[in-house]
Amino acid sequence: MRNTLIPLALVMSLAAAGIASAAETVGTVKWVDINTNSVTLQDGSTFLLPRSHDGNFPLTGYRPGDQVKILWTGGGGGKTIESIAPVG
Repeated sequence: MRNTLIPLALVMSLAAAGIASAAETVGTVKWVDINTNSVTLQDGSTFLLPRSHDGNFPLTGYRPGDQVKILWTGGGGGKTIESIAPVG
């Protein structure tokens, strides 16, 4: 039994770390910078498209004042957009 619990605990902790690595933010677009592939929200948070961006969610459709939901990863080194979608 003990031999089963240790690997199970390890798997569960790794799964929890993976879930915690992504965050969701909902806010109002303040600025979209096509040159740097970034979106800044009214609260000052800035999010970047990854360098390997393949065009699945272009920023050209977003304007100041739009409500968006952003799923992102990262932190101190920058917030990288995993997905972006309009709210409503």
